[in-house]
Amino acid sequence: MILMLAACDMAGRDFRGLPATRVDLGGMQFAVRTNGTTAEAIRLNRMLRPRMAQVGTLAGLAIEQVSGCRVRQISGDVAVVTARLHCAQGAVPTGGSSASKCMLQGLDALDGFAAEVLTCDLDPG
Repeated sequence: MILMLAACDMAGRDFRGLPATRVDLGGMQFAVRTNGTTAEAIRLNRMLRPRMAQVGTLAGLAIEQVSGCRVRQISGDVAVVTARLHCAQGAVPTGGSSASKCMLQGLDALDGFAAEVLTCDLDPG
């Protein structure tokens, strides 16, 4: 008997029914969903021995790109990363169901996380 996983990017309990934004970043693909001041990034690509330091950093950057907010804290594993967001006063996290491709131009360690330079374009299809 062969079993296949049918929903690689099935949203977690707090994110079900919310649209996902697909982001390609640093060689990884994520489905990102936001719900208020929390977000979820599901890694969609296969990797040999993924490391949380790399996946978490890129997932955090993808979440920031989609939400328009800064990531305060991340948790999870190399498949699903959840984040608490800090949005500017009065700002509402964005979200949506678009897709984008981002090129990571630079990464600098800052307070245990990364300051990034991203160039992103919406993917028309």
